[in-house]
Amino acid sequence: MKILLLLFGLFIWNNCLCQEYFQQQVDYKMKVTLDTFNNKYTGQAEILYTNNSPDQLSEIYFHLWANAYKDNTTAFANQQLRTGNKKFWYAKQEDRGGYQQVSFQHNNNHCEIANYQNNQDVVIIKLNKPLKPGEKTTINCDFTVKIPPFYSRMGYDKGFYQITQWYPKPAVYDLEGWHPMPYLDLGEFYSEFGNYTVEINVPQEYIVASTGESKNTIVGGDGYRKSIYSAVNVHDFAWTASDHFKVDYAEVSLRNGDKVKLYTYLINDDPAWEKASIYLKNAIQFYSDEVAPYPYPQATVVQSPDGAGGGMEYPMLTTIDVGNNAQLVDHVIAHEVGHNWFYGILATNEREQAWMDEGMNSYYDHKYNEKYYKSNTYDNQIPKFLQSNEEESLLEVATVFQCKRCRNQTCGINSDEYNAVNYGISAYEFPAMSFKYLNAYLGQTTFDNCIKAYYELWSFKHPQPQDLQQVFESVSKEDLNWFFDGLLF
Repeated sequence: MKILLLLFGLFIWNNCLCQEYFQQQVDYKMKVTLDTFNNKYTGQAEILYTNNSPDQLSEIYFHLWANAYKDNTTAFANQQLRTGNKKFWYAKQEDRGGYQQVSFQHNNNHCEIANYQNNQDVVIIKLNKPLKPGEKTTINCDFTVKIPPFYSRMGYDKGFYQITQWYPKPAVYDLEGWHPMPYLDLGEFYSEFGNYTVEINVPQEYIVASTGESKNTIVGGDGYRKSIYSAVNVHDFAWTASDHFKVDYAEVSLRNGDKVKLYTYLINDDPAWEKASIYLKNAIQFYSDEVAPYPYPQATVVQSPDGAGGGMEYPMLTTIDVGNNAQLVDHVIAHEVGHNWFYGILATNEREQAWMDEGMNSYYDHKYNEKYYKSNTYDNQIPKFLQSNEEESLLEVATVFQCKRCRNQTCGINSDEYNAVNYGISAYEFPAMSFKYLNAYLGQTTFDNCIKAYYELWSFKHPQPQDLQQVFESVSKEDLNWFFDGLLF
């Protein structure tokens, strides 16, 4: 009863004091065909855009993130060089990628397209008719994209394709206006919620792992396998395909009675991945108990080749290229699966406030590790004689060391402002340690009530730092400026 009263109070506060809040809806019907001979795909998209804002829109900002792989003028290329990764910078032109063709139509007429601030992967689409508040409109687009070998999250390698950040995607429009952002490797995303129906066509020897729930699969006489996927209330859609997947299926029952289908797709027999299905099941159960029940019908983990972007989260789909250590595989699966809650459902602006999803999620994946292992994840990666006998983990020691050197950067700055070391510290480990400290200060019960209230109020929305702080202060009845302004920022 107490938590219900708190939630009711927060609901009243949210509706009385924050009546300006709105979020746009973007629904997709897409068809894509993979050409493995030429390493490209062609697609068509019908995008239904609902303007829930109080503003009339005459243009829409679109992300063409695959264009990050076009040449050395992109934000991605410059970040790679700045962080010391020269693989893409010196790549041959035939090993680059990006849109070979893209066109937009609105009201059966072609749209004018302009680049945003000289970014090839962000464009502005001029609508043929302004979109008034409360109205919906359909935008159609056709596109052909050349897939690069792996430099970041999208790529191909030896019969494996990872198709991510792959389709034209409207930028978020909220109280602050448009949020156009070029693709970055260190720095993730911010997107609108919507419903997806996606037809994926691949050569018949390939198997697809995807966001969403498979509705139908047909192997036709044209040599292609056609699969249709549906995803409801998600803000991204990604898929992978391979001609040598080994698929494992399981189920998990949640405490609320829901059953979730679990899939793992493996590309080799790495011993570290033998228990991947168990790790996935444990992660879904853990976050469902700690935060809120998993709301989607399925969860999928894909083993990717080395160099395929590390671990990366998409709604209902996780791609991971780590191996050689079972505990590390378990840790990364838990972390990326946890992003279904922190970023997938609590859809923060990860480019500007990475700590809100990476940091809070890292707090929980550390707790997950403590539940299943005696040692910390990365401690067994260094020789015994270099390990200390301190209670702190290697990550905690490294974080404190960086802070004592005054070389750390604050949480809450744009991802592109971090150097490579501080992205890991300030987005992940420092906020994880901070929330562990806040837990000790508030007590486990109060902290848990804060998190559950935060989820209830802001699930499937775009919470900002002040929203998180307001929930924690309302539930705990504490002034937490010392934590949010003093410690995190």
